[in-house]
Amino acid sequence: MPGRRYAFVLRVWNEAPTSTKPQPDEVRGSLQMADADRIFYFNSLAQIPLILQEITGWLDEPAAQNTQSEVQEHDRQ
Repeated sequence: MPGRRYAFVLRVWNEAPTSTKPQPDEVRGSLQMADADRIFYFNSLAQIPLILQEITGWLDEPAAQNTQSEVQEHDRQ
């Protein structure tokens, strides 16, 4: 039996920090299943494995242990 397959739209961009102190740009992004309305926003590339776990139900223990989730989910409008 073939495994499940998923298609995603991954968007990644840099944002200037809101602080007045000089700081490097911050990474932001979103991950969305191609055929769904749910959009998951993140502020660290390390959060991508956690989002994939949540969407697919697949477990990757090292990623879950090394990264705390600050993922936000929104419905596409």
